[in-house]
Amino acid sequence: MPKDGEHFDAGYIRVYMNGSTEGNTNHVVELEVMGETGDVVIKDEEAPTVPGNLRVVSPKASEAEIRFLPSVDNTGVEKYKVSWSKGGEQVGFREVTQTALILDPLEAGSEYTVQVKAVDRYDNESEAAEVSFTAMDIQVSADVASGQYDSAQQVTLTAGEGAEIYYTLDGSQPFEKNKEVSESAKKYEGPITVEKNTILRAAARKDGVEYGTGSWYYLIGAQSQDNWETPKAPSDVRIDSKSSVLINAVTPNVLPFVKNSLLSSTGLPLDMFL
Repeated sequence: MPKDGEHFDAGYIRVYMNGSTEGNTNHVVELEVMGETGDVVIKDEEAPTVPGNLRVVSPKASEAEIRFLPSVDNTGVEKYKVSWSKGGEQVGFREVTQTALILDPLEAGSEYTVQVKAVDRYDNESEAAEVSFTAMDIQVSADVASGQYDSAQQVTLTAGEGAEIYYTLDGSQPFEKNKEVSESAKKYEGPITVEKNTILRAAARKDGVEYGTGSWYYLIGAQSQDNWETPKAPSDVRIDSKSSVLINAVTPNVLPFVKNSLLSSTGLPLDMFL
């Protein structure tokens, strides 16, 4: 079968096709190609694949970010059509070429449904990927602030009504990029005992949507590195525009890698961790 845009010399093209006569037998049709060039162009009718892994990332009361995996198409994806509705009525629409988008403005407390379709160069549209979420601020809170303590601490976590909390004690993120719970994460069931130097990270999930991750840093006992876990390489250590050190670490002991006395994103002097 000729591909889209494929050219042929003048002459005859023999096409095999299924007939609609009794017995549904195969028929042969010969087409004569006329003209000086004899070019034949076949229009593409194959739709792109559905955008993959559509998800809402840390939605808030006034906005939310969506992300998805690129679609695949035999002629190439030209754009994505993104629409979002509230109560069955469309309230937003955008055409984009990237695979991430901020939806705004949103109405706090309202439930939204997002649909994403891929479109190729011949305007063939894929089936829609769909996800729903509620626009709200759900933050995990801890009753013990980050800091240095002489003895073990019992930390209680809370979040919005109906939200589940997942946490880690090794500095890793509670949820993977594919929205799955990470291997090191545990579902919060009650107060957490912190007996050694620890970075506690916790995130809430409601109706399958992950809300923002909170981080707390605890130094228990003497200011030594003796009870830090085996070092792992730090990730994403950077200075922001306000000259604060932001740390997205995989284990608590990444702090010694930052030789700076600036305040961390927790408001604690980094010196206390070194």
